[in-house]
Amino acid sequence: MGELVHKIKKHKTQQSHMTRIKIKDFEVEVLAEDDGSYSIACSELGVYGVGKTLSEAKNDFLTVLDLHLDVLRRQAVNALQVRV
Repeated sequence: MGELVHKIKKHKTQQSHMTRIKIKDFEVEVLAEDDGSYSIACSELGVYGVGKTLSEAKNDFLTVLDLHLDVLRRQAVNALQVRV
């Protein structure tokens, strides 16, 4: 998440019309499954990751989170372009 904040701050400084960005903390659940695998879920964002190990689940979750945020960024950019 620190990398995301860095990217947002960098983007913020490059866009003079942006004055404030609010970052919210999200709760993430880590579940140890009966078969020994792990699931990581952030229901608030609709982002989930799975893996045979906790490390794999974390990497999967971060990959899915990055994809999710890319989609949100593109939607925001498209919404701004329509209004211009």
